[in-house]
Amino acid sequence: MKRTFLGQCQFPSMAYFPRLFKWILAAIVALSLGQAVQAAIITLDDFSGHETVETFSSVDISMGAVPLTTLNGVTYTSLAGGGLSVSPGHSSRFDNIPGASLDPAGEDSQGRSDIVIDFSESLNRVGLLLSAGAITTWTVSALDNNLVSLGAVEVTMPAASDAVFAGLAFRQNIARLRITELSDGGSGSVTVFDDLRYEAVVPIPAAVWLFVSGLMGLLGFSRIEIRS
Repeated sequence: MKRTFLGQCQFPSMAYFPRLFKWILAAIVALSLGQAVQAAIITLDDFSGHETVETFSSVDISMGAVPLTTLNGVTYTSLAGGGLSVSPGHSSRFDNIPGASLDPAGEDSQGRSDIVIDFSESLNRVGLLLSAGAITTWTVSALDNNLVSLGAVEVTMPAASDAVFAGLAFRQNIARLRITELSDGGSGSVTVFDDLRYEAVVPIPAAVWLFVSGLMGLLGFSRIEIRS
């Protein structure tokens, strides 16, 4: 029995394939483990373009601010003891962000905000715009279905009355977003938020494992030998 050419192409040595497969498998496992435990701090450009964006434009604010509790399947709560509302008059807070929806926006009534946003669906990417009257720093945390922290990002406004984007992505499902105000320079400025965006994405490891299945099939095919 001998190995012959098939279509003028000869398969590489069989001894090479097991080593190659092990290297690829080890790289994939490392990638999967890394995605399982690490958070990705993302920007607006990292969203697919098909995500849901809550601009609060469906809320009728013609008579002034409206209490904000649940909207389009998302629940909003202030842990600081005050209420949340959707209110007008915030266009200048977000006009430094290209494409921002401006007015109306969500608003806290407390100077030291602690806001929780609960989602009714499984998500992998979330983000929103934050602003205040004075330069403010927040921690934005993501929690899973068991309300265990997945990770957080700290963001600070670039200037007074400007907005900053905070976004996170995880392989695990994100069930809750928590926005905690760390410092506002003692001004007591309330937190204003807008353009809450979120989406579920297909985890990369699933696609990679599909590739591995194909590689295994190729490995099996390469064992075909032509008997002379």
